[in-house]
This record gives sequence, structure tokens and C-alpha cells, in this order.
Amino acid sequence: MTTKEAIRELEHMKQYATAKSIPALDLAIKALQEKLECEKV
Repeated sequence: MTTKEAIRELEHMKQYATAKSIPALDLAIKALQEKLECEKV
């Protein structure tokens, strides 16, 4: 699974997540987006 696919999957999971778990998903998405930026350099 690529980083972009993982981000897409986490965003999809957010639709079905409980309110308590959304911050954790947001953090994971942010971390993967930062990883993606680092890979571009």
C-alpha cells in the first residue's frame, strides 16, 4: 500500500469512526502527509 492509498483509506475510515477516534485518525493522516512531503524531496 502506498502512502497516498493509506491516507485515502484513513479518510474513508473517518466517515465511520466514532467521535472519540477521529483525532487519532487525523493525527495518522497528518503524519502520513508529512511523510509524503519528505519523500518528494
